[in-house]
Amino acid sequence: MDYPNIQTYLGENWVEIQKKVIEGKSWIRKDVDKYLILRIEHAMFKKIDRLIDQFKACPRFIEWVTEVQTNDKNFEDLLLELFCLEEITRNSDKFIFRLENIENKSVTEGYVSKFGLEFYIEVSNIRKLKGSPIKKAQHLFEKSKKKFKGNKGLHFVGCSSQIEHDANLNEYYERNFVELMKEVQKRLEDPKRRNENLLGVIFLNMVVTINPEKEITIHKKYTLFPNTKKGMTMGSLKRLINQ
Repeated sequence: MDYPNIQTYLGENWVEIQKKVIEGKSWIRKDVDKYLILRIEHAMFKKIDRLIDQFKACPRFIEWVTEVQTNDKNFEDLLLELFCLEEITRNSDKFIFRLENIENKSVTEGYVSKFGLEFYIEVSNIRKLKGSPIKKAQHLFEKSKKKFKGNKGLHFVGCSSQIEHDANLNEYYERNFVELMKEVQKRLEDPKRRNENLLGVIFLNMVVTINPEKEITIHKKYTLFPNTKKGMTMGSLKRLINQ
């Protein structure tokens, strides 16, 4: 195996299960040839392996590993989560995985201290949110209210478009991601909604780019929605994720 950190912490069985998912093409259009699928697969595993190496010394990392294994998180869940944590923890004073909110015993993805702010992090994969954009937004805000009770929190929402300039996936992105963004913005701007524990919502779109030489690049695109009622601005939110 070319992924020593994945092998050490998640195991070969996890990799084999993810390979079946990736190569089964349930997450991508069916006409992508197997050669490209294998290249994308390798790029994703290499990225996960590098990010695990980056985070393995963090407090409560083993608790994160246990959570991945017991909740059957797949390759997409891990990439989205680790990408979000990579940005928010860069230049931070402290980061702790899977820290419990003592107010209500909710467990978040992690706790961050950065630029004088202390807050919790939650990451949601849009593929696992059910219902209309309104229902999805309702779920996100209810989850934030519960997870961040009595404290501050930042909620990331991840989407994996897989292949850049893919018409079908762009349609999916437009229909699901952009409409959800509009609902989130409405709720944050609604004067009747306090959202008092939420610093903001950050949408992460993970895109796979294939150049003419068939080289694979996985990169991130962010859309930020600060909660101005908590004193957050676009500038302060950008600073938090080093944009």
